[in-house]
Parts: sequence; C-alpha cells; structure tokens
Amino acid sequence: MLLTVDIMRKTIAKYHCAVLEVRRNEAEIVNRRFASALTEVKNRDFWQEAKHIRNSKNSISSVVDDCCNADGAANLFSTK
Repeated sequence: MLLTVDIMRKTIAKYHCAVLEVRRNEAEIVNRRFASALTEVKNRDFWQEAKHIRNSKNSISSVVDDCCNADGAANLFSTK
C-alpha cells in the first residue's frame, strides 16, 4: 500500500511539473505548431491562421449572472 501511495505522489508531481512547463512555454509551442502547419500544408492562408491564433485568446463573456445583453449586465453591476 505504501508503495502505491509513493508511486501516486510521484505521478502527480510529474503531472504538475508538465503542466507548469507547458504554461511557461505556451507561446513557443503555439509558434512551433503554427510554423509546422504552414510548412506541411501549402494551401493554408498565413493571415487567416495568424488572425485565428491572435483572436483565440481573447473572449468576452456574453452572459453575466443570467443577463444576456449589455443593458442587463450594466444594471446588474450598478445594483452591486
């Protein structure tokens, strides 16, 4: 039983290290995959792919506490 717990702790530690590594190198990973995708498939549009990558990180929520429009969200924030 003790051996199993030790193995689980090591596995969890390795997982957390891998997650941290990916978060630190996220931009480099995205750039590498972007370059390889463009070189492997010649009919891909560079500017369309760049726009997709640039816009994928920014998102604005359209629903705030069950309010689906800007006026409802503004009223909700003004009351709080």
